[in-house]
Amino acid sequence: MNAVLLNRITVVLALVGTYIAGLLSLEKAMNLQLPCGSTNDCALISNHPSGYWIGIPVAYFGLIGYGFILVTAMYRSINGIRDYKELVTMGLVFSAIGTLASFYLQYVALIVLQKRCPYCIASAVTMTALLVAHVLLRKAVAAEGEERRSNFDLGLPWAGIVAVILALTIQSGTLGKTVGGVASLSPDKAAKLIPALPHVYGDKSAKITIVEFADLTCPKCQTMGPQVKELVDKYPGKIRLIYRHFLIPSHKLAPAAAAMSEVAGEKGRFWEFATAIQKGLNGRTPEQIDEISGAITAAGMDPKEVADRLQNEKDPVYQRIQEDRAAADALGVNSTPTFFVMVEGKETKIARADALFEVLSTDEYVQLLK
Repeated sequence: MNAVLLNRITVVLALVGTYIAGLLSLEKAMNLQLPCGSTNDCALISNHPSGYWIGIPVAYFGLIGYGFILVTAMYRSINGIRDYKELVTMGLVFSAIGTLASFYLQYVALIVLQKRCPYCIASAVTMTALLVAHVLLRKAVAAEGEERRSNFDLGLPWAGIVAVILALTIQSGTLGKTVGGVASLSPDKAAKLIPALPHVYGDKSAKITIVEFADLTCPKCQTMGPQVKELVDKYPGKIRLIYRHFLIPSHKLAPAAAAMSEVAGEKGRFWEFATAIQKGLNGRTPEQIDEISGAITAAGMDPKEVADRLQNEKDPVYQRIQEDRAAADALGVNSTPTFFVMVEGKETKIARADALFEVLSTDEYVQLLK
């Protein structure tokens, strides 16, 4: 197999990888929900801590890697493969690093989490194929005595790039329609919704229970939180709200905010703390601890006591946060905020973000609110 043909193969594989990594990147950037068969494994894997490096989604790194490999292959097509054999070596190094990273991520997904994401598997296969192609290309370049140029190959990558962009644009529009959608929860999973010691806002005997999985440092959660509380206040005795934690890995202060809220909860001040932090951040993701620590004083707590509690990794507050995360994973939560609407004797509804109001506006819930 000659060098020109192998270079064309790397172009095709890089385009395939760019599409896959682009789709996974759009999922994060636009908070989309990828179709994943009958399971929610894709979202669970992508939201796992292993899916983030230095707080950045792994998909972004994959997109950069595939893009670099594609650009080097195109450059070789223009200037001659033999004249730029160092670019073959660079492509080999990038694909080797990508393959190692892909195998590690697949180990975490398949062995540790026991979940399967077809997009991640496809990316791992593509990157491995790129590694093999580069190994063969390097050998071909070393073996061939004459210079190989293939300027006419440029039509292939440019056509591929246009096709990838169009496909991602069309698919992102389609997937965007599913975000915030409404689904139903099976009775066996619904039993895992309410923890032993819940943070409850509203009448504990209310007919409608809303369980919210959220992140206190999430901008959308900060917007939705007060709206849901207003809804509970509007229908006293009809609705109760239960808050549970689902921390976004890229929000570096989410663990601290959640732990602070749990300390507040022990003192019966969870909702005072949540309100204070939502007002203080006002739709921002905090970067400095000072941006959230003011909510401690606002909720009537001792900052030193809270700081000491947070320093102890074995403090019960962290166990409760982990229990919420485990429940969220089992329930298929993949974005914040996610709401579960429960009524005894009725099917539990799952609503993402603003779709909560869509659920509550249906006849079956309107009747209960009268």
